[in-house]
Amino acid sequence: MGSTKEYHCRVRVISSTNRELEVAVDGDLFRRDLYYRFAEVMLYILPLRHRSEDIPDLIRIVIRDSAERMGKNCESIDPELTLKFQQYRWPENVRELKQIIDRLAILYDGPVIRSAGWEAPKGREHGKRPSFREYSDQNPGSDDGDGREIVRMPRG
Repeated sequence: MGSTKEYHCRVRVISSTNRELEVAVDGDLFRRDLYYRFAEVMLYILPLRHRSEDIPDLIRIVIRDSAERMGKNCESIDPELTLKFQQYRWPENVRELKQIIDRLAILYDGPVIRSAGWEAPKGREHGKRPSFREYSDQNPGSDDGDGREIVRMPRG
């Protein structure tokens, strides 16, 4: 792309977005030529909040990967935590699920990650991110006074 010389290579690009690229192309927010290079095969997958039945399978895949990458002894997640995950709206989709499981795997070393280590973020139950002020008001003591957040890690 962007050259007059042709180079041959074999490449497979897999990407995802939460935006409607066709609309972005029409609004000149995404390059039309790039869209047609990537749009050869497109899969439309519902957001995770509409696929709660997939969460147990995703948990198994992600926890196995996290444990292997981090050298941890995590094998599963407490059924109560699985239920909490199924009730959460996942505004950031699978990326958020992966990040949360990674964080829990870092904090806990044992075969089962317990539900006490995670609560749905306040203000995000319906996909809304709280402002810093809303977060601070809902979580007293989370700010040391100069705008820096204090991270509190549960023991488990």
